[in-house]
Amino acid sequence: GLGEEGGRTRGEGGGGDNVRTSEPGVRRLPLPRQLQQCFDGIFPTAAHTCEVWEKCSMVVGMHPDEATEPILDLCLAAGKAFAIIPCCVFPAMNRHRKMANGSEVRSWEQFLSYLQAKDSGIQRMVLLFPGRNVVLFHLGA
Repeated sequence: GLGEEGGRTRGEGGGGDNVRTSEPGVRRLPLPRQLQQCFDGIFPTAAHTCEVWEKCSMVVGMHPDEATEPILDLCLAAGKAFAIIPCCVFPAMNRHRKMANGSEVRSWEQFLSYLQAKDSGIQRMVLLFPGRNVVLFHLGA
């Protein structure tokens, strides 16, 4: 768990464990807690996840598929920071998504613009790797 002496090395899982390092003078830092769970509108109030939601200060979604929009919407509503790297658009499943001109959100670029238009504090950055490499982030309230 968090703060245990001699934690796991990277790649062994167990989010929240310490990072073991062989470099002298390098501090061990706790890894962030990772929760693999359906992220939807009930996440903040569900009995098994509400404590995690209340205590977290930031939500990170790395290619979160259907959870992309709920992460953004729930974090904005709660004033929490987030960083998401949107990937799949799922236009057939999300016909409610409309651009400012009324057209449906169908492409990845439209999806990024649609999400960013939800709040003026959402920022966009291109990451230096190939593929879906745009992160949308908000620093919270």
